[in-house]
Amino acid sequence: MLLAAQTGDFTKPTGAFSLASAAAKRSKQTYDPSIAGAEPAIDLVVGPEAAPTDAQDGGTFMGGKKVGIGTAYYCTSGFVVNGGGGEYGITAGHCGSNLPISNSNGVAVHRYADWSLYGYIQNTTYNIGVQTADAEVFHLGSLPREPWVWNTATSYRTVVAQADAELATDPTPLYAMMCLVGARSITESCGNVISTDATASYGNGVTVTDMLGVVWHAGDVGAQKGDSGGPVDGLTADGSAIALGLQSGCQVPSDGAECTPGGISYVSKINNSLNLTGTSLKTAGRPPYGWHDTATGGGGTVSVTGWAIDPDLSLSPLQIHVYVGGPAGSGAPGYAITANTYRPDVGASNPYIGDYHGFTSTITTSVRGTVPIYTYAIGIGGAPGSNTLLQGSPRYVTIS
Repeated sequence: MLLAAQTGDFTKPTGAFSLASAAAKRSKQTYDPSIAGAEPAIDLVVGPEAAPTDAQDGGTFMGGKKVGIGTAYYCTSGFVVNGGGGEYGITAGHCGSNLPISNSNGVAVHRYADWSLYGYIQNTTYNIGVQTADAEVFHLGSLPREPWVWNTATSYRTVVAQADAELATDPTPLYAMMCLVGARSITESCGNVISTDATASYGNGVTVTDMLGVVWHAGDVGAQKGDSGGPVDGLTADGSAIALGLQSGCQVPSDGAECTPGGISYVSKINNSLNLTGTSLKTAGRPPYGWHDTATGGGGTVSVTGWAIDPDLSLSPLQIHVYVGGPAGSGAPGYAITANTYRPDVGASNPYIGDYHGFTSTITTSVRGTVPIYTYAIGIGGAPGSNTLLQGSPRYVTIS
């Protein structure tokens, strides 16, 4: 069922995003992993349909939009990504496979509401043989775009990071939470990971390995034909989205009419999808954050501990700049260390980012006396140069 028709562009809602319903929907459930072996079918749907004007089909480009592929199909947009020559949309690679090219530029991708041109498919991973992603990218032209994922007719989430679902340990990668909004299913469905190394054989000479197998919660629509390429994300504590992958395949009954309700979906991991298309995820550009836990003075030394994360590149270790005797810019000497040591407590309280974001270091310095120690996390993701003074800093030590 389509959303009620709306006119005009999609704008940010004025009301605050409610975490209560999202948190309840994303509560963990246990499923039987023994059903993880079924093979998916390609989940394309033939169109065109009557072009609706609701916000999901038109307006600002974001994840979860209906996009027309070629002249006869539609799929779902995944995320906004960065690549050579500008910003692109990313969707499932099989969406544009084996379609007649629109012209010498290749297969065209359109905004479904008014069939205005986004651009042409540039890179696809969907080739005969064994692949590790089902993804392709297309130019976005001059149409507006934002690093958001569609949530409902009045809401969206801001994409702040990407991550591997394997890192959502509780205490194993299985049963990690993720959600999907597709152009066909319309409403958000949430489910649990039952496999982090699933293989999908599509029956046309293409096999995709290293995928996520997901079972949707009872009562949710789940993935449907036409949801291919849709954004699969995790939810942060503040209601933001962590990109986890792209919807790819699903189980279908023997008549092949539709995806099996409650069946397994196969998700192309976000890191594989970006790497094989030569792109990077566009995020909201949030600054790094963390804590300066301790500082201890010694004989010509300072020892510091703490942790730091850049939410835009949450899998990457950060540089930490330590200033002895004053803040950055004061003339105090600075020292660079790296936040890459094992901190499982940080990983447990920050889903999908992994356990290696701590720092423990002893610095040799010529400064003496009782002095402040300032620690800064150096931004590396969507907001490079956004350097954050860590909480708990400065701390005072006596250096003999």
